[in-house]
Order: sequence, then structure tokens, then C-alpha cells
Amino acid sequence: MADQDREQGGRGRSRQGGQRDGAGGFRIRLSDNELQAARTLQEAFQLRSTVAVLGFSLRTMADLLEQGALDEVISQQKRSGGGRPPRGERRGGDGQGQRDARPNPFARPSKPAAPEPEP
Repeated sequence: MADQDREQGGRGRSRQGGQRDGAGGFRIRLSDNELQAARTLQEAFQLRSTVAVLGFSLRTMADLLEQGALDEVISQQKRSGGGRPPRGERRGGDGQGQRDARPNPFARPSKPAAPEPEP
């Protein structure tokens, strides 16, 4: 019955994120700061949703980049070393990431130390 509703333009959710045309979709998790920024842009430009804010922001940034209006900002960002380091350089100096610093809850416990023989 749900398949019939989808075929007839019903509102059933499909596996492609609710898109009836099969275009798919994705979910992202925004931090509190990002949500606040999205709300600010949404109110300022009277956009209907967070997704509209994302699309508007991407198009605007791409236009500014093509016009050369962001050249100074980009060069300043590069000078300050901003952004994420390349993939191989993210780890600490000893070559291990933070994930490896935590104990493995599934690891076999170490054997207790053998008692010292008494003289």
C-alpha cells in the first residue's frame, strides 16, 4: 500500500531520504554555533529553511570567489595557517591519533604481575 502511495504521488518516505524522484539526499549535523549562524542568515535574507541557507551560502561564496572578492580573505587564511592540515599531518607527533590514546574496551586484560619469590 505504501508503494502505491509513492507511485501516485503520496507522501510516503522512501530509502532515498524522502525524495520521490530518486535524487537522494544527505543529513549533516550542525554545531550550536553553525545553527545560530544559519538562523541569523535565514532571518536576514528571509529564507525558509536551513537547507535554503546552505544553498544560498554556497552560491554566494562561489560568486564572490569567481569575482575575486575573496582573494584577500583566502590569502590571509593561508598566511595564518588556517584550515585543516593535510590528512597525514593531523596526528600527534608520535604518529598516533587521539583515538589510539583511549583504552580499548574489548582488549584482553593484562596478566597480573608474578609475585616476587620470598628468600
